[in-house]
Amino acid sequence: MVAEICYRLATEGVDYRVENTDRVHLGYALAYGCDLFITSDKNLIKYRVPKNLEDAGFVKPCTITLEEFKEYLN
Repeated sequence: MVAEICYRLATEGVDYRVENTDRVHLGYALAYGCDLFITSDKNLIKYRVPKNLEDAGFVKPCTITLEEFKEYLN
């Protein structure tokens, strides 16, 4: 399942402002149903998961910066 999600993120509705490795990391988060995804990439924070993945039931985790995560912990 992880490979399929990562493949779709790399080939369908690609937002080239987001690096391939970031999309792969997000693919793992989608596949494993993570609630939070921490990143310093502002484009990744705004990234929209392709519609076909949303239609398949995959939801983008809450994507936050490290600073926001530190506040979340307190």
